[in-house]
Amino acid sequence: MLEMEKRGLPTVAWVTPGFVADAKATAKVNGFKNVALAELQQETYFETKETILKLVENSIAQIIEGLTKQVDEAEVEAALPSEIITIQGDDLLNATEKMNRHFLSEGWSDGFPLVPPTPKAVEQMLTGTRLGREQAIAVVDPGHGIATVEKIAINTVMAGCRPEHMPVVIAAVRCITQPSVDLHSYVMSTGAQAPVFLINGPIAKKLNINSKNGALDPGSCNYANIVIGRALSLIIMNIGMGYPGVMSMGTIGNSLSYTCCVAENEEESPWEPYHVEKGYDKNTNTVTVFFVRGMCTFGDLASNTGESFVKGLGWVASRANSTNGRWLFRRGEWDKNDPELQGRTGRGQNLFLLNPNNAGLLARDGWTKASIKQYLFEHAELPLEVLMYGKEPKIVMQEYPELATILENNPGLPFPIVSSPDCFHIAVAGGSGQCSSYFEGSRSVGTWLIEE
Repeated sequence: MLEMEKRGLPTVAWVTPGFVADAKATAKVNGFKNVALAELQQETYFETKETILKLVENSIAQIIEGLTKQVDEAEVEAALPSEIITIQGDDLLNATEKMNRHFLSEGWSDGFPLVPPTPKAVEQMLTGTRLGREQAIAVVDPGHGIATVEKIAINTVMAGCRPEHMPVVIAAVRCITQPSVDLHSYVMSTGAQAPVFLINGPIAKKLNINSKNGALDPGSCNYANIVIGRALSLIIMNIGMGYPGVMSMGTIGNSLSYTCCVAENEEESPWEPYHVEKGYDKNTNTVTVFFVRGMCTFGDLASNTGESFVKGLGWVASRANSTNGRWLFRRGEWDKNDPELQGRTGRGQNLFLLNPNNAGLLARDGWTKASIKQYLFEHAELPLEVLMYGKEPKIVMQEYPELATILENNPGLPFPIVSSPDCFHIAVAGGSGQCSSYFEGSRSVGTWLIEE
């Protein structure tokens, strides 16, 4: 639409009340102060076809106006120059308080107190990398913001990081902005997916990124986990323009978006580390991102065999998952040769973080990561009629016309919840105990090398 406007072709976008700010912000980051919108009088979720048609009819006058009024060249907005803000107070504490109030009013904060990104603090943060301050690392969606090393450093300071955290944050920025990860869709989705960062390699111990007891909790033992994850959240907002309610359109939101970073407990894992499984050398450092819908903590006090425990994993996977059956939306999810899916791992990617006790039980009885994934693919099933819940039948039938007969004659027939064993990911984290965690609903997964 905006490309057509740039070429002098008038366009109009229909938009419902809850997405007006989103539409205007999207236009702005693409160079337009103004964009022609036809604002419907109400949201269209769950409305009948007749109601929606009536809403459209009532907006025809806006459509005509939008198509007949050319956007002036003067309305095309140039990029704003960078600037240094000066905030004064009675003392440093008062100035810091004023800064935080100002950043809150501008929308630059995550809601918690920020560390002032003074020139001195940013210079100190830049000592944590050999890269030049003006070097562009990535383009951060949805606002197409250019993440230079300096901009990353500014947000990293605000998050409370130290210079030694910079290589991890820079690698994570590169990781989330890979085309295969599809950051744009995650941030702008109403589904409110949140990034979960998994750190592998010797750097985790070097930086005290917790991999053991309470690694996802608040607390001083999780300082590095918290500030690294927080830095990425601020970068998505302040560089990528992913501000809640503006371009980040999560219906309710996701508290994991504040920070969720953990290292794999490689020392106590009975299997090869996650990054080695993905082809990296054990002594290299990597960051992996999963954009998840939610987290479920589960425990098993009864199992004393691997076979019994893995059955429980299947039960958790099939019940604690809001994206079960996403493969029904397109047959191509089954086809790794589909050119549209190059580099993407498909819908319904799910991560099990198993504690060392659970992983040890499975390994003792001969279970490998590969055999666990295969079991889950074969046994984590739900009736087809359940998998169809919330999905538009017409869309599914276009992809799988053969399912119409099954739905009519045998709707309770079990089907896999995911399209492949590779939709399950397994890493070891946490300390001694019986509880593990399951993160569900990521559409794609990305890994990036951390360069010190």
